[in-house]
Amino acid sequence: MSLLSPLAEAIGRNLLGMELSLSYRNGWLKGLSMNEALQQSWSHDLEMGATQVGPQRAELGIRLDGTPVKDRISRGQQKLLAAALLIAQIKLFPEGSPVRPTLLLDDPAAELDDERLASLIREVSTQAVQLIVTTLHGEFRAFGEPGRRYQMSGGQVLAG
Repeated sequence: MSLLSPLAEAIGRNLLGMELSLSYRNGWLKGLSMNEALQQSWSHDLEMGATQVGPQRAELGIRLDGTPVKDRISRGQQKLLAAALLIAQIKLFPEGSPVRPTLLLDDPAAELDDERLASLIREVSTQAVQLIVTTLHGEFRAFGEPGRRYQMSGGQVLAG
């Protein structure tokens, strides 16, 4: 989180025009290692038939302008928030790696006004990724001329 948060917060501010803050709560009591927490919970876990502590209980807290985002943001804001988190992860990808990350944008124009779409395009365009964009629009060159283009027609994928 210490590496991801500052990147995601800066990208979120750019894309959403709001202050994004992230927090992380691991799935066990503070001050204990995961091993210690599992040992303490062992008898209770056996009784319950499931592990009560561990990474599966972790929680990522996300706030915009100080307000928890859960069930309180629009679909467009959800899309931009997800993009901010993904782009922040891409920025952490090792430079010089022989593998380049792939970013899939599903109909980026949907649910975004022109200003927010332009912000998303600017942010994505600066990333060293293989970009795959799906769109309902026949001509969508916001990210430049596509290297390859495919079209769905009658349930068939056609080279365009």
